[in-house]
Amino acid sequence: MRVEQLFDHHMHSEFSADSTQNLDMLVQQAIQMGKSAFVTTEHYEPIFQETGFFCVDIPKYCQKMTALQEKYPEITIYRGIEIGYETQVAQDVQALIDSQQFDLIIISIHTLAGGQDVAGTYKKHGYWPFSADPIQQYLEAAVEAVTTLEHFQIFGHLDYILRYVDRSGFSVSKYRIVFEQFFAKLIEKQIALDLNTSGWRYGLGYAHPQPEILALYREMGGERICLGSDAHKIEDVNADFMQALQVLQNLGFEAITSYETGRSQQIRIADIIA
Repeated sequence: MRVEQLFDHHMHSEFSADSTQNLDMLVQQAIQMGKSAFVTTEHYEPIFQETGFFCVDIPKYCQKMTALQEKYPEITIYRGIEIGYETQVAQDVQALIDSQQFDLIIISIHTLAGGQDVAGTYKKHGYWPFSADPIQQYLEAAVEAVTTLEHFQIFGHLDYILRYVDRSGFSVSKYRIVFEQFFAKLIEKQIALDLNTSGWRYGLGYAHPQPEILALYREMGGERICLGSDAHKIEDVNADFMQALQVLQNLGFEAITSYETGRSQQIRIADIIA
């Protein structure tokens, strides 16, 4: 398998509030890249569901994906969603998971403290005014999400908050206890970790999560890692996947997890980058 043929587990289109990318064009590109399957994981933030902000129009999206499958029978088209978790809407998140409308579900955390958007808050204030340690708060929310929720496939961009906070004082050892709690539950429930290559595009110098975090995951016996570009435009589909594979291989991972058949399967890294 060539790297461009790999299933991209994390993408967005015009159905997400932060993308204008035409969905038909994404499918056409996937076919040109030689992919056997395609998915987008559109944003849905239940904390904002009363206003509809960052909430994909699910019926319209499902209808569109059905129409695309009829239009392009040469590729398998899956319905995906990226659901934002917060304590207050945990039951709503689980109900959406259980609705069986989606083939692939990513759980991510974009908001904390009752709907305070992490990216927007840092853009507005330049700091996090809702706790003394936003990284701890974020990771504790991640632990709660994987402990509370059932029957989803992937946890998205675990160290997402490091895009925005002052990273100078961060180390895995400082937060090791909460990382271990998270990974223990992730492994127990056989949930995959999103290796999200957008970190390189944000200038961080690494994908999410960074290698030190991945090393701890492997140390604890973690094996399920899905590649996702978090593309919001067509040119970023499968972006930096080869670099991600090399990082994983250097850390001792032998395979990645893929849902391109609708079920999890392991693909040997050596077979891709040989």
